[in-house]
Amino acid sequence: MIFVTSLVFQSICLSSWRKDYLEHIKIIIDQASLNLILAHNEKREKRLKKNNRVNEKREYNQERYRIYYLFSQK
Repeated sequence: MIFVTSLVFQSICLSSWRKDYLEHIKIIIDQASLNLILAHNEKREKRLKKNNRVNEKREYNQERYRIYYLFSQK
C-alpha cells in the first residue's frame, strides 16, 4: 500500500513538474519568436531608411544635373 501511494504521489509530482517545465519552455519559445520578429522588423526599418536616403540623394543629384543642363544650354 505504501509503495502504491508513493508511486501515485511520484507520478503526480512528475506530472506537475512536467507541466511547469513545459509551460516555461512555451514561454521561452514565445519570447524567442517575438524577439525574432522584432529583430526582423528592426532590420527592415534600417534597410528602408537606407534606401530612402539613397533615393533622396539620387533625386537631389538628378535635380542638380537638370539645373546644370538647363543653364549650360543657354
